[in-house]
Amino acid sequence: MHNKKFISNNCIETTHGSKNYTILQSTFAIFTRKISFTDDEYIIATQLSEPSYISLLSALNFHGLVQQIPKNIQCINPMNTRTYNALGIEYHKISRKLFFGYKAYKKGDNYIFVADKEKALTDGLYLGQIDESLLKEIIKQLDIKMLLKYSRKFSKKVQKLVKETSKQ
Repeated sequence: MHNKKFISNNCIETTHGSKNYTILQSTFAIFTRKISFTDDEYIIATQLSEPSYISLLSALNFHGLVQQIPKNIQCINPMNTRTYNALGIEYHKISRKLFFGYKAYKKGDNYIFVADKEKALTDGLYLGQIDESLLKEIIKQLDIKMLLKYSRKFSKKVQKLVKETSKQ
């Protein structure tokens, strides 16, 4: 939460964490409606670039399938690939036809968008961010029918890998 104090007709002094900001009142109104004053990386990640959802190893960690915590929060969006090292967030571009398989989760007063387990895995296989060994390690914890359904929307390589691994 932010504390605000009017210091003139059109300026506000506000505090976020240990930092103080003096900004125009109109800018404050616009800014607070777009991005929350929060330190939560997951909330920032899904609000910084819209539309986007958390996926890949970040989503698999969120769902408790892997213990690895990636260096950056890994997100998917249909616009561009970009990394914000200072924020610890990276976005990977994916075709709009592959932009599905995620849902909203309540986090404090906000919502975050996270890929379901099967979509996070297929996104990762498609983008080369997840390898076959991880697929083999966690496949028994996934809905195989959903995984096969999702893989059919991706490249032949992803389809083949998922189909062969699901038979083992």
